[in-house]
Amino acid sequence: MTVDLRPFLLLIVGLIGTWLLVRWLARRSVDATGLEAAVVGVLAGPFAQDLVSASMLRELSPVISFAIGALGLRVGLRLRVDTIRNRPDDTFRITLIIAMVTALLVGSAVYGLLYWNFDAGNVGAATGILTAAALLAAPSIVEELAKRHGASGQITSLVHQVAILSEVLAILALGVVLSVFHVGPDSIGTSRPLVAVEWLALAIAVGVLTGLLFAWFLGTAERAENPLVVTLFAMVLVATGIAYTLSLSPLFVCLVCGITVANSSPVSPLIEDVAVGMWKPLLAILVFVAACAWRPPPFVTWVLIPTVIIMRLGGRWIGGVCARIACSSERDRPTERIGVSLLGQGGIVIAMAVSTWQVYNDAISSTVLTCLLLVGLLNELPSVWVIETTLIDVGDYPAEPPKSDTVEGST
Repeated sequence: MTVDLRPFLLLIVGLIGTWLLVRWLARRSVDATGLEAAVVGVLAGPFAQDLVSASMLRELSPVISFAIGALGLRVGLRLRVDTIRNRPDDTFRITLIIAMVTALLVGSAVYGLLYWNFDAGNVGAATGILTAAALLAAPSIVEELAKRHGASGQITSLVHQVAILSEVLAILALGVVLSVFHVGPDSIGTSRPLVAVEWLALAIAVGVLTGLLFAWFLGTAERAENPLVVTLFAMVLVATGIAYTLSLSPLFVCLVCGITVANSSPVSPLIEDVAVGMWKPLLAILVFVAACAWRPPPFVTWVLIPTVIIMRLGGRWIGGVCARIACSSERDRPTERIGVSLLGQGGIVIAMAVSTWQVYNDAISSTVLTCLLLVGLLNELPSVWVIETTLIDVGDYPAEPPKSDTVEGST
């Protein structure tokens, strides 16, 4: 029997070339996490060599849901009541104003483009998902700048809190969309069919109950003898398992679970440290799945991508201007730039893309998947630079990085 080695040779060459590119980008302070997984996924997926078939990806759906849920748990663990209580003034107002303006512009443009190309039922779900993703921001960028370069101050704290709340708000919006356009069982057991509000309440209940169960299991900081890694795995496994069975959003359910644990368990910071360590490996898995699942989309997608980018940018800029008018404070000018500064959408946009592919395996899913991936990538490229520029202009960014960080980076 003759074995064709060309697909494997292509994979090896692509992986080596991508590895070199990632290292080159890293030396220029560009985080290209998951790029290797994306290249391997495209080369090994059904679109190319078919080493990973579509049926194989479907069989891995529970594992994929676990990875999606773990990212959602990480986001939820950030949202502690004490942190919210100590937030800068007008944080909620700024976040909501920017989100509403962005959602209005992006949602209107997306619906107008998709309405003439797809069935009305699909258009609603696709518009909702793309609009929810447009609300995303990446707090990890601000955290990295504070850690590596010592960025600190009132505006740094404000930008960080707005990014955290924006990320949570985007996942909440996704949970609402997937409840309204629920796909899967229409009832539980022999009960009557559930409406959208009931599916949403059910998703929240699953997250809260799972969080309370494992918060009780963890105990206090002095008595936390249970292995944290095992506990985190079990927590995500239970939450995503129920979400997968009921066709709920694992991202949303685990977000609620994370918020519950963060505010009910004294050892939640330790759990968060474990979740942070798992973030990049799980993100790489999701990038690989997204690349394998990708198919060439319809032509309208290539019009939709620049439209979403422009409308999102315009929405965040106009939202920042509206927030400056609504919030009378000393930082009027920096407030105007907060929305535009938070261009990066972070790894959650990958989780949203894969979740869309899992739920809506139809003609429009390739459009949504492609749009989320490319818009997320293009928004990520200038994300560090725009935040740095804002923090430098307001004096929150030091001229030279702290010596301790320089020493740590050289070892």
